Amino acid sequence: MTDNSDNVDKTDEIDIVKPKKKAFHEEAGVSRAIISGTYVTIFSLFGSLLFWGYSVIATGSGGLEYQGLASTIVALFTVFNGGFIQAYIAKIKNLTVTKPEEAETYAATYTKVFWLTGIIMTVLAIITAFAFNDEYISTCIWFVIPNILFSYTFSFANGLLQVKNRYDIVGIIGGMSGTYLFLFGYLFIFLDIDGKFHAFIPLIILILNLIPTLYFFEKKTPFKMKNIIKKGSLKDKQAGKFFKYSLFSTVTNLDVLGIFGHISIFITASILAFQLPNDLKKQQMEIFSIVGSYVVSKVIIQFFSGPLNVELAESIANDDKDGAREVLNTLGRISLILGLLMLIVLVAFGKTLLLMLHEKAFILTGGTFDNELYQTGILLFAFFTIGQFFFGFCSLFGNALVGIGAARLSARGFGIALVLCAVLTAIFVFFFGLVGAGIANLLSSLFLLPYMLYSAKKAIDIEFDFRVLRQLPHLILIFVLFYFYPFPTDDFVAFMIALIIVVLITAVIMLTSMMFWGVMRPEDFNLMKDFLKSIKMGGLGDLMQKGCVIIYNLNPLNKKIICSKDDTGEYNLEKDIEKDIEKDV
Repeated sequence: MTDNSDNVDKTDEIDIVKPKKKAFHEEAGVSRAIISGTYVTIFSLFGSLLFWGYSVIATGSGGLEYQGLASTIVALFTVFNGGFIQAYIAKIKNLTVTKPEEAETYAATYTKVFWLTGIIMTVLAIITAFAFNDEYISTCIWFVIPNILFSYTFSFANGLLQVKNRYDIVGIIGGMSGTYLFLFGYLFIFLDIDGKFHAFIPLIILILNLIPTLYFFEKKTPFKMKNIIKKGSLKDKQAGKFFKYSLFSTVTNLDVLGIFGHISIFITASILAFQLPNDLKKQQMEIFSIVGSYVVSKVIIQFFSGPLNVELAESIANDDKDGAREVLNTLGRISLILGLLMLIVLVAFGKTLLLMLHEKAFILTGGTFDNELYQTGILLFAFFTIGQFFFGFCSLFGNALVGIGAARLSARGFGIALVLCAVLTAIFVFFFGLVGAGIANLLSSLFLLPYMLYSAKKAIDIEFDFRVLRQLPHLILIFVLFYFYPFPTDDFVAFMIALIIVVLITAVIMLTSMMFWGVMRPEDFNLMKDFLKSIKMGGLGDLMQKGCVIIYNLNPLNKKIICSKDDTGEYNLEKDIEKDIEKDV
């Protein structure tokens, strides 16, 4: 073929401008959103790994079920805090663009709404603790009451760090939660402390996270604690408007807050309390807590929700609708790539994980392995994991709607789905036992998904470009690899070595397939390079970028791309090759 790159029509070029030498959080756009989401993902995955480690060492200790229920109770009583914060971020981000001189006053006013809500929810928690006669549930509630009050009181600091796009700081602090859980969990087990005191760990984690959060809030944001306290008032009409919008945001973020999973756990625990003896109830709830620690496929997607909210709020404030569409499509595609990968791995590998790492959870009091309970655990694992993945994807679109000021649309869908999840959980657990909670979770998510896709498409006027069908080749290969690979289950060291080998093979399969089938666009190669430059690894970024281009060009169905010979990092698209794989959703 004749090289006609010199005759390329400049209108057909893909312009990828070399990034300016600014900190990543100072330059708006897709690159900042991806880098922010990646920071949160990396550190949070580290924390999730240690959370998983805690679930392994705490299995059979008598503490896992207390820690799991305590975390559930915290999530239920701080639901408004988590929901309000996304509205808080979106509103303040918009004001920093449109009315920067008033942003701090509005932030102070909105913070007062947090404080009042926190007092109300703390009182409700105390009343609830008195209302429950069950020692297991009431103990967990009493231990986390301070956690509830502190969460509402100081969440503004974390929110304003996100307004300034300091997701590097937020990511590191959030990632440390898993470290604290593992360390204190191990310490409690080593010292043979009564299992019920594991319910105290969430409060310890919160306090340790608050210290650096408040420090960096003062150092890295233009807002000051004394002004947040002095300025603003609940009498301001803006407080009422914020509260109303925050309610919609809260409903939208129910799954980001883990409420769908936690409501399933709480209702399941309540029903099993009437159906089973106390020891069997705790054993089944321990299994549910174990399964809940493997929702990483959902969590990976949700890590991009915060950066997406911020970028869309800024794009809308600047009347940049094209930029908003690009951000949503790019973050949606990348989070879906990572989420689908983890979902396939977990579904294929679930039975091995439960047997290898959590065998104690399926051993009865007499020392007998309960195979029926193990099969129940496998089914619960599959149903619950798939349902949580769909909820996570819905949450991404929900926060997109919050960011553009259309939280009412997403709140409607999530509100109905929550009621559906609660009702179905009660019914299915009553008739089918523990596995019924997983079925109810999956059915609720399948109701919500098409509604959220339609609402986002209509509100943002966007054509989705997630390239799901192009991912099938590597997803199928990875499923087969994890499902059929003969992992040794009688030797932990051999198991970990085999797992590392399979993970490396998976990485090669996935990266090669994504490049060859065009799952990643040429523009995405530059985003990858931007992230590596942000962590001072620009040389590796350039090398990986060139490798991606070579593999991408091997597929004749992809429009060929060539690297410019100058230092701009620009890609040129050859005009004479017009075939391209059709977009799919």
